[in-house]
Amino acid sequence: MDTPSFLAFGAMAIAWLLGLLGVAAPLDVQAQPLHNQAPVVLEIEGDIEPDALIRVKVSGLQEWADSERQSAWRLVPHVDGRPLKGSYPSGVSLREGWLQFHLRITQDNEIGWVDLLSPPAFERFVAFSVGPEQGDAFASRYHDGSDRLARVIVIRPGWAATAAVLVVACALGFAYLAKHTRLLLDTADLGADGSRPRLSLAKVQFALWFFAIFTSFLVIWLTTGRTDSLNSSVLAILGISSGTALGESFLRNANGATSAQRTERQADPSRPPAQFWAQMKDLACDAHGASIYRFQALAWTAVLLVTFASQVYFDLSMPVFGSELLYLLGLSSGTYIAQGVPGTGKWHAPVMPPPASAAPPGMPSPDTTTSPPQDTGKEANARLAGLAQRMRSAEADQPRAPP
Repeated sequence: MDTPSFLAFGAMAIAWLLGLLGVAAPLDVQAQPLHNQAPVVLEIEGDIEPDALIRVKVSGLQEWADSERQSAWRLVPHVDGRPLKGSYPSGVSLREGWLQFHLRITQDNEIGWVDLLSPPAFERFVAFSVGPEQGDAFASRYHDGSDRLARVIVIRPGWAATAAVLVVACALGFAYLAKHTRLLLDTADLGADGSRPRLSLAKVQFALWFFAIFTSFLVIWLTTGRTDSLNSSVLAILGISSGTALGESFLRNANGATSAQRTERQADPSRPPAQFWAQMKDLACDAHGASIYRFQALAWTAVLLVTFASQVYFDLSMPVFGSELLYLLGLSSGTYIAQGVPGTGKWHAPVMPPPASAAPPGMPSPDTTTSPPQDTGKEANARLAGLAQRMRSAEADQPRAPP
């Protein structure tokens, strides 16, 4: 091959290579945007709350599914960077770029929902996106630092008002009954002067636990929609409280005075009602003064109520107390009740003097039913002198036999 021909062939080869490069470059430029086009969350229809339906508009959803070889049916919502695991779409439209989610609280995403809904409020605003369950969320217009955030409904105001009215009505009714009736009073344990009954520690404990559980159930239902918030620990505590109240009432009735004696010892209605602090003092004191049994029962009740309220407020669940703590609560209540068993405590009826021997036939029986143990010596001597005089009169009235 001569030199000109070789040069011409080389020029043609170079031109052919440049042509190939020129065609491939535009193809690369056109294909690159299609491959790198990331999905973006553009719009949300509906409010985020448990058991709600929302629709999410995502641009580039079809291209993402084709290029990444992933299914849009495996996407989940991401709220404040936390994926709601298991909340897969209930509907997908790749052509229109829509995802529909039915938001539910499940065992897999319960922690994420608790972080989202607690502490209770009416609403809050969060960053929102969707993405793979085990991957990064898509870009979103609802991100931190923007003026466009997704709204989360924690408690509906209408339902909150209804629950508040119910709780307040129950509290006011209870307060009225506690003030005007013997709802919280221990009718078998009057004061030393018989002026008024004392507050029953067991009844007060039972009332406190009732309102704590009742209010907590409503709060958890309003925020999460769950009605299965009660657990075995809560039922055990309520059972211990009710058992303490029943045991106290049984022992006081068994060791207390008879119905006639209790009638005589009713509170004096002419006396003014006890002041608040005097009634609070009744919870830690008995007829003989301060009681360690009452104090330890009050202390444990206060500690457990604070723990209970904190768990409900921050974790939206009723606490599960360990078996050791339940044993301790039962031991505390049992000790308080046991000190009233005859021979061990102070819940005893006053010891009445034994009845006198029966009088001889034809003589009046002495009055032995109203012998107050607090009579002075002079009063006792006077009764004995009167009894001797009646006996002499009876002997004088009997007919004498003829000599």
